[in-house]
Amino acid sequence: MPTATGVLSDLHHELRGSGPPVLFISGASGDAGHFTRTADRLADQFTTVVYDRRGCSRSAPLGDGEVMSIAAQADDAAALIDRLGLAPAIVFGTSGGADIALELIIRRPELIQGAIVHEPVLLPLAGEPPAGDPDLQPIVELARVAPRRAMEAFVREHTSGATFAALDSELRERILAGGAHFFAHELEAFGRYMPDAEGLRASGIRIRLLVSRHGTPQLIRATTRLAEQLGLAVDPVSGHHAPYLQQPEAFAEELRPILWELAGQRVNGVRLYCEEQGSGAPILCIHGAGSTSLAWADAVEKLARLGRVIAYDRRGCSRSERPVPYERTSVGEHADDAAALLDALAAAPAVVVGRSYGGTVAIDLALRYPDRVKALVLLEPDASRELAPTVAGWVDALADRLRRVAATDGVNAVAQALICEVAGKNAWRSFPDEIQRTLRGNGAAILAELRGEWWLQADAASLARIRQPALLVAAAESPPEFHEPIEALARALPSARTALVGGGHLIDPATPEVIAFIEEVLAEA
Repeated sequence: MPTATGVLSDLHHELRGSGPPVLFISGASGDAGHFTRTADRLADQFTTVVYDRRGCSRSAPLGDGEVMSIAAQADDAAALIDRLGLAPAIVFGTSGGADIALELIIRRPELIQGAIVHEPVLLPLAGEPPAGDPDLQPIVELARVAPRRAMEAFVREHTSGATFAALDSELRERILAGGAHFFAHELEAFGRYMPDAEGLRASGIRIRLLVSRHGTPQLIRATTRLAEQLGLAVDPVSGHHAPYLQQPEAFAEELRPILWELAGQRVNGVRLYCEEQGSGAPILCIHGAGSTSLAWADAVEKLARLGRVIAYDRRGCSRSERPVPYERTSVGEHADDAAALLDALAAAPAVVVGRSYGGTVAIDLALRYPDRVKALVLLEPDASRELAPTVAGWVDALADRLRRVAATDGVNAVAQALICEVAGKNAWRSFPDEIQRTLRGNGAAILAELRGEWWLQADAASLARIRQPALLVAAAESPPEFHEPIEALARALPSARTALVGGGHLIDPATPEVIAFIEEVLAEA
């Protein structure tokens, strides 16, 4: 991945990729090279920025008599975000870098989209003296006479001998050369730091706390106690205290979904989780009732060969924010969200692919926001009650059955009941465990969608105003009622064509008919 290297505010930094910006802040040694391979791996979807902290490696040294402080280091990170035009950025901080990230949140929350805090030092929370683990005292003593040897021992203690031996030779040399600075200026500053928990809560910034499964016990303890103060969960990641050195590519893939969660766009008062793949003409994917973009993963990969695919979880669903209370919603509200998301991502006009309820949202989007839509792919959507009265009665009866399921078996049983009703029991069994768990958590969203106006608020005359090309796709094995909206919409939409594919209601969004239609639309653009 091409890397832009520069010096800004006396800080050596490296910038890779494109997409939501992520700033990495390292701990001991303060070297950007800790994250080279992780940042490179993530640069396919994110703008990743790594840098040498002030006083470290290739950045400017501390001034004469200057004392290293967490606050000054946070100000440096803020200046880098600001001057590179990255705000708001996601910040990843590990070890002492996690301390800096916490202080950055408190001091400059307007620059931060979200933060991942991995094993911060916070020794007071761990019940440790500022000097840290007594077992490290021999290393501290060694640093007074042989800082390079002490630095090697420190890194080996917190990673492994094999990890240290496998370091890039230039990075290893910079780390060792930085030993004198680390032991003289940084170790004690990190050991004494304690964040203002109230300031963190007041910032409103979303924070994800991580610990390594084989991490440093004192730091795991400190992270757990910070989580208790903030009312947050602690999530495990693989490896030891420095997984970005031990297994950088695998660690990047563990970070990726967390980064996408934090990168979610806030529109119309809710934060929507979204992911992007590919480049070129925008293609927006809208999932069905109470579903998730996770279920579109294979299709997104295929569609990304055609353009810039944006797949998101609708409000209330899966990884997107669920308003409280969330008693009802409407097709119109979701169309408003889709329009705002396209605006926020500068992705209009887009080819919009919607399945089931998502297809109905797509039609409303084209009707009320025509400049946001290049073309429509509609996989068994609903229509208005007037145009499709039979299926409207069927959905009303379905809603009653699902409410009874919620009352008798609990809200987490609603999603499975819905899938079995519209696509058969085998469809539910075909979902991987992760998707089944996600869908079970969407029961409240399904009920809210069915309590509100789930149907299209448009008659045939209104639909005739939609001039964009539209592909209407029906499934051969769907309930017969599901074909009624397709037939009505085919008559009403001036530029519509239809296709019949095999299988049931959960139509593949990247079926060959869809791919061919999108290719044709984009070729004519």
